[in-house]
Amino acid sequence: MKESDLIMNNAFWLGVWPGIDKKRMNYIKKIMIRFLRGYYEFKR
Repeated sequence: MKESDLIMNNAFWLGVWPGIDKKRMNYIKKIMIRFLRGYYEFKR
């Protein structure tokens, strides 16, 4: 179970709450894309 604990404690969990509807999922997607684009440009 050591590997399971590693994943559980260090992974980025997205969309695991059953109450996330399509509207909320689209919002999460928009924010993640915005963040990742900014991070990518920062790293260049």
